[in-house]
Amino acid sequence: MKRIARLLVCACLLTGLVDATFAQESSTPPSQSADKSAPSYDLKAQAVLDLQQLQQKYTGLAQAIPQEKYSWRPAEGARSINELFLHVAGAGFYFPTLKGTPAAPGFTPKDFEKSTTDKAKVIEWLNKSFTYAIASVEGTSNAQFAVPLPKLGPQANEGDVVYLVVVHAHEHLGQAIAYSRSVGVVPPWIAEAEKKNSDSMCRRYCLLQTRPFSRHTQKHSDEESLSSLIEATGKNSRCTPNVRPAQSPFLHSAYRDPYLSIAHPQSAMNPR
Repeated sequence: MKRIARLLVCACLLTGLVDATFAQESSTPPSQSADKSAPSYDLKAQAVLDLQQLQQKYTGLAQAIPQEKYSWRPAEGARSINELFLHVAGAGFYFPTLKGTPAAPGFTPKDFEKSTTDKAKVIEWLNKSFTYAIASVEGTSNAQFAVPLPKLGPQANEGDVVYLVVVHAHEHLGQAIAYSRSVGVVPPWIAEAEKKNSDSMCRRYCLLQTRPFSRHTQKHSDEESLSSLIEATGKNSRCTPNVRPAQSPFLHSAYRDPYLSIAHPQSAMNPR
């Protein structure tokens, strides 16, 4: 009986020891077991770059939208175009103050979104806001990004404020693009990309019209791709295709352009 009693006592002690160890490990703060490796992402530099690009897009979009469309809104109760732009500008002035950045001179938060419908003034406010926000991020040291801000939450810090500035601007950029499309305005950076793509297709088309064709590199593309290319190049006065399929006197199904399904006159006459 004594032996059994000793075993029971040992078992109880061992169980208590295991439970205490588990409880201690469970109560260890996450920070003590966090990744100790050096950070590979520089939030400060990336935030500045993002804000600079956002400034260009917002001001470019605001410039592209006609003054008479600034009062347009998608529905009753929704922000108008000018109110949307001023909302973004107001947030750029507000968020940095949460981490102690001095308030921007001349900015009055109350009714700011409805303060003006003048296109030039709206663009001016956008530029001032992004300039202010960028300066605030650049003036924040890397160490300050980890400084706690209990008023924003138990685990919030100054880096969270920088994150909010960037994310908020990105969120409303999508809304601004939808607004501009609704009033018939293509965002300038998209229009520029489409123009470059069209010019590139044009140069490729003209190049393929003059280069020899090798049957060893033969590839076939569908007629839909050809039609879209001809349509794109036909709109560009600087590049007119030399020979269109219906005009080619040397159309031969065995020798087609490897990318455009267009018969190449020279290769049809002198196949290799």
